[in-house]
Amino acid sequence: MGMTIDEAIKRLENKALQSLTRDEPRDAKAIQLGIEALKRISAMRKGYRDRETDLLQGEAEE
Repeated sequence: MGMTIDEAIKRLENKALQSLTRDEPRDAKAIQLGIEALKRISAMRKGYRDRETDLLQGEAEE
């Protein structure tokens, strides 16, 4: 079952908060890096609306 990039970002943000409360700052930093990468992919795709882009593995269409 796939999920959208926006849904993945929300879930990762929750995981990052959980990692910080468990005193796992390196995990939180890694999760935050993934969030920022997904946000950039999403922003880039919005700039290429007229072009078809391949979905990431496990990603669902919005």
